[in-house]
Amino acid sequence: MKNKIENIIHEMYVEMYKAAEPSTDYDELIANAPINENGAKIIDFDSYTIDREVFESILEHIQKKWKIRKNSINYKILNFNAYLGATPRFK
Repeated sequence: MKNKIENIIHEMYVEMYKAAEPSTDYDELIANAPINENGAKIIDFDSYTIDREVFESILEHIQKKWKIRKNSINYKILNFNAYLGATPRFK
């Protein structure tokens, strides 16, 4: 069972991949990913791109929707996952 921040991060990924080029369903991308010899899913995240402005807009929308305050641990976790996680790369 996912906790609140995991659900928020998941929602962010869904929105970012929907807005990416090419647009894709994040859940299907994960579900249909091949698995390597170590049991890890192989996903070519670099095949997807997003405009920085769209990325920032989605991130801000998620933060406002979930009332995530700056300087909170959830703000830091969300931003860490947005900028260093499995999001599409910038154009």
